Amino acid sequence: MNIELVKHIIDRFAIHFAASTCLVLMVTFAIHFASRQLKSPWLPVTVQHKLVMAALLVFAFSTIREAVDVYNGQPLVKAFTDYLSWFSGTVTSAWGLYRFWRDN
Repeated sequence: MNIELVKHIIDRFAIHFAASTCLVLMVTFAIHFASRQLKSPWLPVTVQHKLVMAALLVFAFSTIREAVDVYNGQPLVKAFTDYLSWFSGTVTSAWGLYRFWRDN
C-alpha cells in the first residue's frame, strides 16, 4: 500500500468525522424545528428519536455517496475507512448531543 494513500485515508477520516458531527447537529436542529412548526405525526417528538433519525439520515446519505465513489474508481479499502469515519462521527455526535441534552 502506498504511503501517500495511507496519508490521504487518514486525512479523509478526520474530515469525514468532523463533517458527520456537524451534519448530525444541523439535521437534528432541522428536525427539531420542523417538528415544532409542522406538528406532523411522521416527525419524532423526543430528543432521542430526533438524534437517531438525524444520525441515520446522515449515515444513509454518506453510504450512497461512498457507493458512487467506488463506482467511479475509488479503491475499496478507502471506501471501508470512509464508512468507518462516517459511522463513528455520526454515532459520536448523536451520543454527545444526547448526553448534552440529558444533562441540561
